[in-house]
Amino acid sequence: QVTPAVEPVRRPGDVRPLAELGGIEGQVALDRFYDRWKDQPLVLDKWFGIQAQAPSADALDRVRKLLDHPAYDRKNPNKVRALVGAFAGGNPVRFHDAAGGGYRFLADQVIATDKFNPQIAARLVGPLGRWRRYDKPRQALMKAELQRIGHTLSPLEIVVVNTRAGSRYGQPDYVASGCGMGYDATVYLLERGVRLTGTDAWSWDAPFVHTAEKYKSSGD
Repeated sequence: QVTPAVEPVRRPGDVRPLAELGGIEGQVALDRFYDRWKDQPLVLDKWFGIQAQAPSADALDRVRKLLDHPAYDRKNPNKVRALVGAFAGGNPVRFHDAAGGGYRFLADQVIATDKFNPQIAARLVGPLGRWRRYDKPRQALMKAELQRIGHTLSPLEIVVVNTRAGSRYGQPDYVASGCGMGYDATVYLLERGVRLTGTDAWSWDAPFVHTAEKYKSSGD
């Protein structure tokens, strides 16, 4: 009988179950997949992602080691998303480990990437920005890493505001969801040279239902 580890590994779907299982069979399958597709960069993105998302206990250590793999390029956005992004966004069990190692790892990668590609760094930080969804201990750890990143706005940076409204897009309450950016916040961005902004809400202002209530009570 031929074991799965020595059967041909032709597609990402063939290797993913074995990678998640771990052990010798999983490693042999990963090695064979790499040998077969090492000259195909886009296919190797899948190879990195499969390992980053595998929920094994050594997932974070494996991802750290893959940062030094000859096929990995820290300055290639596809590779960064395939490995670092896949771990932070696609491996919730290990990324949100209570010890906080996943959070520290992501913050380290954001800080390093921001030096040569601020756009990718901004996309990577997203999982830390969702700290409100988690328990108090994890919230504290995630906020600490956001503070460590300590990004300072530079002139002409693009600022995209997440107000939660995007989660209601296509629903009847979309235009009344989220929050708006007030005068002080807008001036703060302008004073720092920001000229282009975006929002997941229907408008930069607060939802009309809220501004209408405010005007009714204050006349302002």
